[in-house]
Amino acid sequence: MSLRARVTLLLSAAIILAVGFAGIAARETALQPLRADLMRGQVHEALQIALELRQGATLEEVREEGGPQVSLMETAPASPEKIGPGQAWKQRRVRGRKMLVRRDKNPAVAIQLHRRWLLVESAHTSSPKKLFIVLGAGGLLLLGAAVFIGSTLTRPLRDTQEALLRVAEGDLSQRLPVRGGEELEAVAESFNAMTERISTMLRSEKQLMAGISHELRTPLTRLRLQTELLRDEGIDSARLEKMEANLEAIDCLVGEFLERSRLDAGASVLETQTVHLHVLAQTCLSAISTTTAIEISGESRALQGDPARLKRVISTLLENALKYGQESSIHIQVGPNSFQVSDRGPGVSEAELPRLFEAFFRGSEAHSHRGYGIGLSMAQQILGLHGGRIGVANRPGGGLVVAFVLPDEDQPDIDHKQLLRLPFEV
Repeated sequence: MSLRARVTLLLSAAIILAVGFAGIAARETALQPLRADLMRGQVHEALQIALELRQGATLEEVREEGGPQVSLMETAPASPEKIGPGQAWKQRRVRGRKMLVRRDKNPAVAIQLHRRWLLVESAHTSSPKKLFIVLGAGGLLLLGAAVFIGSTLTRPLRDTQEALLRVAEGDLSQRLPVRGGEELEAVAESFNAMTERISTMLRSEKQLMAGISHELRTPLTRLRLQTELLRDEGIDSARLEKMEANLEAIDCLVGEFLERSRLDAGASVLETQTVHLHVLAQTCLSAISTTTAIEISGESRALQGDPARLKRVISTLLENALKYGQESSIHIQVGPNSFQVSDRGPGVSEAELPRLFEAFFRGSEAHSHRGYGIGLSMAQQILGLHGGRIGVANRPGGGLVVAFVLPDEDQPDIDHKQLLRLPFEV
């Protein structure tokens, strides 16, 4: 049970108990004594009316004075067997006069006058139900107040929970308002200090990576120059080719670091224009030299995107399919705003699938191939800057399927909390 529900339930229980005790107390300490006082007053009033009638006043004159309802009856208001203990009517003697008294919700007094009976009834009926209705209405209002108070008291905690969820999703710009009392203000200040420190650390890390990557380019250039000088001195060309290959690998890795740093800078790095995914795919295919059978089908509509970076994503998917598909045929399916690459290779174990987009993660099948494990991570970053999504799944018949979706006019926003559904059958 949530804290909000517990607080509301506790306040509601306290209010119900308070209203119940108030009803009992009102009945015992206020209502019954009040009714007794009213009954005594009605008895004295009935005696006064009886005296006026004996002194010659008429019934009409008595009624004109207002007050209780007065009437004369030929017989007693109740038969003798209905008078006494346990009955509505009880017999009393006041100032030496015998009278009948009724104490129900419509109190009445009956006094015998010669051969007739004077019946005096209260003009206003009293019912304890009215009191309990009022108490019940007040209780409902208090219950509503309890729900409101419970919601108000737990709102800072709900705000904190929502902010923590956003931080867990990577949004470090979240800050909590410093309000709600000393304890809640301390929590908000601690949370804000934590997110600010994490943001500062991540910015420093990105700046450090960008700086290191940039500075590595200078010694790499010098090493390339040295290999050219060594070639002129007659050093074994096979050894020089290996050295140049290693330098090229390091240079490629530095380039990947620099690109990641630029992507971390935000959407401002994108140079968007009108693009067609099937045209970008054809361009990437023409730059690949392979004997593997590659089939492409489908058409796309005009989208807004950075063509250079989208070609980088498509090239990464194609290179991975060629590298890990074990020379199996590759099928490319282009949709209006989606792109999918599938191969017939061994696929990836289900345990490793969720980690394929982690930077520097390489699956068990990838260790025999050259690479750094940051291609898919960068592809996810690029698509994220475009507002798109990318997903991966094993093909039922064997192989791996990787697909991405970009927003378009019909689907400007893609729900990032919903599990990606690949745009084509796998």
